[in-house]
Amino acid sequence: MLSSESTSRLASINAAIKALSEADKVPIKHWYRSPILWIVVSSVAILSLAALSALWLDQTSGQTTHFQNALDRWHRIGELIRNIGLFILGAVGLPLAIWRSWLAQEQHGTNQAQLTAQQAATAQSDAQHRANQAQERFTRAVDHLKDDDEIVKRGGIMTLARLVHDPEMPDRQDVLDMLSAFIKGLEPLRIEAVFPPTWVNPLAELAIKTLCQTPLDDSLRLDLRHCDLTGADLTEADLTAANLAEAKLIRADLSHSDLAAADLSEADLTGASLRRTSLKYANLIETDLTTAELTWTDLTECDLTEANLTGANLTRADLTGAVLEHSDLTEANLDGTILTSTDLSGANLDSVSGLVQAQLDLACQEPFRKNSKPKNLPDELIWDEQASIRVRPVNRLLIFRAVSQAA
Repeated sequence: MLSSESTSRLASINAAIKALSEADKVPIKHWYRSPILWIVVSSVAILSLAALSALWLDQTSGQTTHFQNALDRWHRIGELIRNIGLFILGAVGLPLAIWRSWLAQEQHGTNQAQLTAQQAATAQSDAQHRANQAQERFTRAVDHLKDDDEIVKRGGIMTLARLVHDPEMPDRQDVLDMLSAFIKGLEPLRIEAVFPPTWVNPLAELAIKTLCQTPLDDSLRLDLRHCDLTGADLTEADLTAANLAEAKLIRADLSHSDLAAADLSEADLTGASLRRTSLKYANLIETDLTTAELTWTDLTECDLTEANLTGANLTRADLTGAVLEHSDLTEANLDGTILTSTDLSGANLDSVSGLVQAQLDLACQEPFRKNSKPKNLPDELIWDEQASIRVRPVNRLLIFRAVSQAA
């Protein structure tokens, strides 16, 4: 039997539980939807159980140890209730804290993912907007090329040339091909008012110079095959790896230009100026360079097989590792020309000037072919029979072509 004091305490606890239930404005039929109510009810229940246990302990201890006073008993009961309360607080508070931390991390991750997706969508939208603007500029530029007004045409040319270098422009190779086709359709104008008569092609010059002010991307190829650029001023143009096969460049000025690895096979460069031009690894097979100006030109490892160099000025030109097999050097000026490991197999050296024995001793011929020594050597020069055993360097033009085709 419980004492009257214990009964009154239980009544107080029950009244507190009832008050808490009324304070929580969750309908009775939906009590399971409130986690706070669950926590409060569980805590009160555990505290009630602890209080009952303490009272039971108090009664049993009172029967056996009558000498303890009431103050000690309530002190032990208070300690028990405090310890149980701390246990309940840890058992409830720690999972709740962990849950809230996990919820915060999940919310942060969700917000970060939404922000990243929003930024990606914005960047994609901006890129699409810029691409649309570039496409509109391309359409207007093409229309300008058809205009009869030369000023309008010039504006269209410059716009297309800039779009080729614009990374926001899709299908830049198509833009380059469009501009190349326009250049091929231009005919040079013959000027009779000067002597000797000359040719000008101002629109083609503008297109190439604007396009070739900076190097093209490796993925782009400039195709000017069969193009008529007679008399064109293309000084300092960057035409690296350009395709100029069978192009007409008669009396064109290509001084200080970069034509490294360009394809000039069967092109007509009669009387052209190539002073201090880079033609390293270029394809000059069967190219006509009659009376061309090649002073200080870099012709390292280029292929001049069967090229026509009649009357060409090769003063101080660098022909290291170049192939001049069966080329025609009649009356060419070879003063100070570097012929280190230059293949002169079957080359015609009739009436050349400026060639000395020291230069000739550095040249070579095809080692596995009979009668491949140069032809028509001047009487004062002697071809070294040991030249055939000098191995010429690997012509990197072939390597470049293979890489270009693979790309």
